[in-house]
Amino acid sequence: MDISKRSVRKIAFLTIFALACFGFLWESPNDAISRRASVTDDQYRQNAGYLSDPLKEKDTAVYWHIPKSSGSTMKIYYGCIGLTLATQSGTTAGHETDRTLQVWERTLPGWSPVKFVNVDTSKIEGVFRAKNLGLAESGLADVVFSPYPQTVTYMFTPSHQARFFALFRHPIERAVSLFYYQQVATWERTEGVYQPELAD
Repeated sequence: MDISKRSVRKIAFLTIFALACFGFLWESPNDAISRRASVTDDQYRQNAGYLSDPLKEKDTAVYWHIPKSSGSTMKIYYGCIGLTLATQSGTTAGHETDRTLQVWERTLPGWSPVKFVNVDTSKIEGVFRAKNLGLAESGLADVVFSPYPQTVTYMFTPSHQARFFALFRHPIERAVSLFYYQQVATWERTEGVYQPELAD
């Protein structure tokens, strides 16, 4: 069966439209928390540096982690070059209950040690915890990873600003990657991510 180029474009458009509608209609458990932490435009302008602003020593790089857009690759890269990361891995191995900020190392077989700050900036509650512990002012994290750019700005101050960067991936490639990932992601802690029934 031959599918015309026009049909493929139509399917792609409808898929993107459906994913966009689903994203607008679906409310995650973090949405209620996010509303509580709403950052005003003025706070955002003060707490996040502009591209044209000179980089200050107290600024912290923040990677806007768009799912299935090279986030894991970026974490491996920055970990391998010795930078300290603030990401969901920071609260593994019992570090989710630490009362003070600290840097710890995690070594996986065949890898060099990776340094993490003991916070989880991949969740909105984790951003609040990082703010309360003074992550931005501490200077412990070289790169903060978060899928919530507006909320993570709350964690910073005008004297310790966030400096955002991101990688973008074509939305169809992201959807296909997520589909296959969910079939095999037995290691995922987030409920609903691992879905082996998709392989059938």
